Amino acid sequence: RQPVFRLTEDGDGTLWAGTPTGLARLNGDRFEAVTLDGAREVRGRHGIASDQAGTLYVATERGLAVGKRQNGAAVFQLL
Repeated sequence: RQPVFRLTEDGDGTLWAGTPTGLARLNGDRFEAVTLDGAREVRGRHGIASDQAGTLYVATERGLAVGKRQNGAAVFQLL
């Protein structure tokens, strides 16, 4: 178990959590860790938000990570 710093729900209804060890999403009844291509070591403790189009914004120690759905997977870019 880990503390959750931030929560948000995206446009598809997926619940996202920022934890001390990274970003996680709710899959059924469990949270699973998310590996962020192009945005390693994203913690999400500073903030998580989403817009109506389903884009996920994660404020990190290294900048803003922006995630979009591609073929059912969230693909992130660190800005």
